[in-house]
Amino acid sequence: MRTNYIGKAFQAKTALNTGIMIMASAAVLSAAIYMFLNEDISGGFSEALQTIETLRFSLPFAIGLSEAAALGILTMGIIVLELFMSHRLAGPLWKMERTALQVAGGDLSSDVNLREKDEAKELAVQVNSMILGLREKVSGIREAYAVLDECARRLKYASEAERGAILSEAHTAAGELLSRLELIRT
Repeated sequence: MRTNYIGKAFQAKTALNTGIMIMASAAVLSAAIYMFLNEDISGGFSEALQTIETLRFSLPFAIGLSEAAALGILTMGIIVLELFMSHRLAGPLWKMERTALQVAGGDLSSDVNLREKDEAKELAVQVNSMILGLREKVSGIREAYAVLDECARRLKYASEAERGAILSEAHTAAGELLSRLELIRT
């Protein structure tokens, strides 16, 4: 079974952008060579030989200059593409890391909020779902604890007849607390 470590849509966009940059660089290379080597070979045999001799000396320069221009365009394109992609990947990952640190520190009020076109949007949805589940579990545990705490407070001042009902309520709350704790697998 094949494991994908990157989204297919992201992969396709990156390949398309890289292909466009390579084609643009090839077009610049071709245009530069054409401009440098655009010599008219009309006229007599001696004029044609002179033009060919001129081309022989200017051809390496033209190719070198056009390759440098194409390489420069390709390099700039890759830099721009990398900056763009890093904002779409590294930014969301940084936001999720910051939120994870807050959750690890006990702050369950945080959410990961990403832009609509960020690549890690689905991961952010899953992280937010996890945080919501933790909030619900912690809220249930707090509610059950509050009932137990109230039962303990009432037991101090309860008559012998009231103690049975309070203990039954405390037993139910303790069962609820245990079931909430069992939902959290360690």
